Amino acid sequence: KPLRKLKGQRFGRLVVLDDYYKLEEYDNSHHAWCKCKCDCGNEVDVKANRLIQGTTNSCGCLHKESITKHNMSHSRFYNIYNHIYQRCNNKNNDRYNNYGGRGIKCLWKSFEDFKNDMDIAPSIKSRIDAMKKVHEAGIRTTCFISPIFPGITDVFSIIEEIKDFCDYIWLENLNLRGTFKPTIIKYIEEKHPDLKELYTKIYTKKDLSYWEELDNKVKEYSNKNGFMYVIDEEPFLKNPTGKPIIINYFYHEKIRQSSKNK
Repeated sequence: KPLRKLKGQRFGRLVVLDDYYKLEEYDNSHHAWCKCKCDCGNEVDVKANRLIQGTTNSCGCLHKESITKHNMSHSRFYNIYNHIYQRCNNKNNDRYNNYGGRGIKCLWKSFEDFKNDMDIAPSIKSRIDAMKKVHEAGIRTTCFISPIFPGITDVFSIIEEIKDFCDYIWLENLNLRGTFKPTIIKYIEEKHPDLKELYTKIYTKKDLSYWEELDNKVKEYSNKNGFMYVIDEEPFLKNPTGKPIIINYFYHEKIRQSSKNK
């Protein structure tokens, strides 16, 4: 396919000097690469899709600085901040249109600011009370139930608690990847040993039956209560019945596809 010209464009600290194709041995096909110059003066070659997606923003100097500052650049906490920032500020991000494109801004100027705010985050009760007041003022509200820990997170008790003053209820499953996985598995083994077999089934044997069952239970609950239930969508509309819209945003592609085909 034609090479996407990025020459002259800026991505974070990187400015693209040239575009080219490179044959990759792992799949014996050509991939788009860019020769870039970093604000620090270094030149570096970066895959074009990493620039477009916002996963590479410097020659590596930004990563070194973040390690020096907070030593959390590989943590899930930092990834949450980075995803928020990219959705709101990176026009090439695949979800920018639903966030930055709609005027939603990331007001944290740095990860440190984000972390400091989260470290002094208000209690769950005070958040629910605040959401109720906002809803009563005529502003749409959202409750994001994530991550859903199998056998631990009681999805339905949370929904029952907030259903009368919440417009959108997002559901996202616990997705274990990279260095985060052993940390969570160790926590389960120590704090919830009775769930060890279940987590092995889901995250080692890749058994999807737990999420499929939860998907069906949420669907039945929604039908019973007159809630709108959608799969893998972002319906920025208001339910005409005045009841919440439950949004199943599970990462498992097979569940999403099977649910759409039903």
